[in-house]
Amino acid sequence: MKTPVDSCWQHLHELYPDKLVKNLRQQFDSGESFVAAPWELAERADCSKEKALECLKALAEKGHLEGITENVCPSCSEVVTDEMVEIGHCHCGQHLDHDDVDTRMKFLFAGVRRRDIRWVVTLHGMNTHGAWQQDFAWRISKIYKYAIPTFIYKYGWLLVSPLLIVGQGRYRSKVITMLRLRIDEMVKARYSPKPDVIAHSFGT
Repeated sequence: MKTPVDSCWQHLHELYPDKLVKNLRQQFDSGESFVAAPWELAERADCSKEKALECLKALAEKGHLEGITENVCPSCSEVVTDEMVEIGHCHCGQHLDHDDVDTRMKFLFAGVRRRDIRWVVTLHGMNTHGAWQQDFAWRISKIYKYAIPTFIYKYGWLLVSPLLIVGQGRYRSKVITMLRLRIDEMVKARYSPKPDVIAHSFGT
């Protein structure tokens, strides 16, 4: 996947906000693979989601990005899997069928790998099922072109607020115990004891 040349960036500067184009150029200049979401890019660049999406589509049309369409729940905006549609509802309780789901686009740049990822741990937030974790595991394997062992940890639904200190200590201990077990397991399989960790919301 080719990186845009200077003339392409100049043309984009004529059509879109400077901060938006500069933000994208920084990602391309790193040379590493990345996934750009219009709503996240718009927040960083202080512009509308429509402008961010339009700019990303323009880069995709030139072969610089690959557009990816994903289904999301209209209620909680979690990624919707085919299994959820078959079951008929999202984890948040929203009724789902093929006509109920919303769609959104992300854009992938397949760049140069600076290092290999041996294994990954994903920790989602509390009081949510974290459908993004399965989606992330698939996407990272697609980018790196090989299967990456991914340990998915879900806190699940808590009976007490995650803001209470007493509850945080208990759930933190559970995470640490599970991580130690997985690290021991991976070391025995001759993997590094230090995984890449992605944590979201109260999962941090």
